[in-house]
Amino acid sequence: MAGETESFFEKSLAPFYHGVASGDPTSRELVIWTRVTPEYEGEIELSWKIALDSLQKKIVQKGVIKTDHTRDYTVKQLVSGLQPGRYYWYSFAFNGKTSVVGRTKTLPENPDSIRLVVISCNAYEAGYFNAFQAIGDKKEKIDAVVHLGDYIYEGFSARFIELSDRIPLPKKELVTLLDYRTRYAQYRLDAQLRYAHQRHPFIHIWDDHEIANDAYQTGAQGHNPEEEGDFEERKKHARKAFYEWVAIKDQPALFRKVSFGELAELFLLDGRLEGRTEQMAPTERGFTSPDRRLLGQRQSEWLIDGLTKTKATWKLIGNPVLFAEYNFSPVIPNIATRKADNWSGYPGERNEVLSSFSLNSIRNILFLSGDSHCSWAFEIPDPFHTTKPIAVEVGVPSISSGNWDSGNPLETVLRWEKELYAHPENQDLEYVNLRDHGYVEVVIFKDQVQCFWHYVNKDSHEYMDQVGKSCVIPQGANQIILK
Repeated sequence: MAGETESFFEKSLAPFYHGVASGDPTSRELVIWTRVTPEYEGEIELSWKIALDSLQKKIVQKGVIKTDHTRDYTVKQLVSGLQPGRYYWYSFAFNGKTSVVGRTKTLPENPDSIRLVVISCNAYEAGYFNAFQAIGDKKEKIDAVVHLGDYIYEGFSARFIELSDRIPLPKKELVTLLDYRTRYAQYRLDAQLRYAHQRHPFIHIWDDHEIANDAYQTGAQGHNPEEEGDFEERKKHARKAFYEWVAIKDQPALFRKVSFGELAELFLLDGRLEGRTEQMAPTERGFTSPDRRLLGQRQSEWLIDGLTKTKATWKLIGNPVLFAEYNFSPVIPNIATRKADNWSGYPGERNEVLSSFSLNSIRNILFLSGDSHCSWAFEIPDPFHTTKPIAVEVGVPSISSGNWDSGNPLETVLRWEKELYAHPENQDLEYVNLRDHGYVEVVIFKDQVQCFWHYVNKDSHEYMDQVGKSCVIPQGANQIILK
């Protein structure tokens, strides 16, 4: 039913106010998604079709599917038996009304190149989703959009009402299933976000804000049991809403891999609920214990085994938090006393993963990392040959979530960037931008990967999509060459 978000409805879209989406593409199948807002409660049946043309004259498959309140009237249909590397157009119909037509694409089977858009961190209250509009408008053939997490933000503060015309609903911290469903519903009513989903297939993982701030397997820094109840219940609600509202295959574990033939393989990580132990500060006893994990034993073994056995030239790791080590003290002087939420906060497991690259002679590893809201490029050193990099990392900026430009003068942020780059403990750092928002476009060829940091204004409806920096990563070199 409509509920709290009804005032955001575009009446012309009824009853498919939340648009359409597609996701988890392979060379032969993908998921198509929509949400119906019925006028009455109860089980409903709707039809779907997928075609070779935008007018949907050349239908290749069609069917019917049911939904009800137990799935928040969302619909996901796995469509199989498709042809590799081609566009399809799909739509849904209910009660005589038809959704907008979505465009999607299967992955190529053994391509010479692939083009991905990599994004993360789109806080509704923090700014306009202009970057999603820019992604939807892209003329180049995009194979998929990879979202590294923080698709929604669970928090609420009274200051949102004072500082933003985009006030998240419900006006409270998300705890119940209804809370999470309402927040997803509001995000999916944003026209710019709907447009990006309508134009491209997405590949999703979560980070912490789909659940609670700095979440780990058994709790979260942002969860107070006395006020918010049992964390396992909250986690269950967050997970259910995520799988309802995101075009992703229903599966027991979030971590998985995506094949681009012999060219590349993408390993997608769950850095929160699968096996992460509680965060600690570097000064705390037990910080370096091998029992402290970000991935957990099962996922870590899966990753190392997959990286070792894959025949693909490029090994891409879709990573919710930064892997590289760096010293942030020019910006945060007391950083050593803070609990570390990224990979550097779990040195035992980090060293285990990093050592496996060297011991198994794994080459051409590219981490694609979210969470920080900033842009980064690192050459990660080999633990056995510290003068030689063994992997590279590209950190993607936020779509809208605040970074270091929030509340700080531009000249101060620019100074911090220079100090970070010049800090003697940051010799692995090749590029940093703490102030701009947008996305990264990653183009993969056999002999090199090209990365383009696109910057898109979030603070007004007027915006431009500009490439602020680019780099080339040559095959076999583990090197960032800035352009």
